[in-house]
Amino acid sequence: MLINFKIFRDNDIRGVYPEDFNEEVAFKIGQVLVVRWKPKKVSVGMDMRVSGPGIKQALIEGITSMGVDVVDLGMISTPMNYFAAATLGVDLAIVVSASHNPKEYNGLIIAKKGGLPTNKLELEQLAELMKGEVELVVGIRKGEISKGTILNNCVNHAFELVPARRIRPMKVVLDAGNSVAGVELEPALLKLPQVEAIKLYFEPDGNFPNHMPNPLLRETLKDLQESVRSNKAELGLAYDGDADRVLMVDEKGGYVGGSVMTAYLAKYLLSVNKFKQKPVIIYTTVMSRIVPETIEKYGGRPVRSPVGHAIIKAKMKEEKALFAGEHSGHFYFKKNYNADSALIGTLMILAAVSSDPRLVSEQL
Repeated sequence: MLINFKIFRDNDIRGVYPEDFNEEVAFKIGQVLVVRWKPKKVSVGMDMRVSGPGIKQALIEGITSMGVDVVDLGMISTPMNYFAAATLGVDLAIVVSASHNPKEYNGLIIAKKGGLPTNKLELEQLAELMKGEVELVVGIRKGEISKGTILNNCVNHAFELVPARRIRPMKVVLDAGNSVAGVELEPALLKLPQVEAIKLYFEPDGNFPNHMPNPLLRETLKDLQESVRSNKAELGLAYDGDADRVLMVDEKGGYVGGSVMTAYLAKYLLSVNKFKQKPVIIYTTVMSRIVPETIEKYGGRPVRSPVGHAIIKAKMKEEKALFAGEHSGHFYFKKNYNADSALIGTLMILAAVSSDPRLVSEQL
């Protein structure tokens, strides 16, 4: 089997399907990750990509061929994958996903027990194991496959962090971009009857028929901006392919960058909570000075970090940080096992907007 080892990246595994990443590669990765981490039980899910079902099945077969049990979670987001790693009692949690990348890509995001991310060194070790032959133990039993779900628990957890009562009646536009974001948003909106949500492209579709699921690309926001203006909504939110990022437009359809969003959410968190000592809030090296200035102004201690979710999560654990934000729309929360979540970010944004009677553009 020829393998393009460039698919092993700093934080995940990702390549073009089927040239670089396919069922054969996924099957062997399933075997070698058992060799690397020696798990007893693994959860596996997938996003909405067309190649997802075949990749997921091959990955599961590779894992179970090594005698390890698998919980099949069906269609999930990356935040749901980390939630599974933290709460489901599995040793590894894997989602078949290529995040915001074009439809011809697919890959794997691997989380460890407790919701910990895999780092560059661990993925390099996995790549080294791929170069050799996997020895199967003669007579080993095949692992069992069971079905599972974590959607309701994940949504309930989000509302534990941001109670629905903090969100006032408002009109918002939500553009899921045919990603898995709609999978989480649909049940969450049922808990927010006071919110009039105009839903764009909620149906998961790996062909991305409307636009790329990447809110950092301004052209992907056109429909959202137009809908906000035409419906006289208070704000609009856009999501990426695996629903771990959310970015924002104001009531005029004006783009709100990740730096301003991080400052805005930091202000809200520091204003509505009482702390015995200055809580740490992490921001990245590429962000505007408005972020540390706002954190300091409202009683927090800003700590700067390089970009990258594995680095930021480790920094959050080290600093016992309350919150972290990236310019790309990743927002991390201490009470979410230091993981990022677009759903929790959404609820937090709506709660922040609800705390101030001014227009969103004026607040920002």
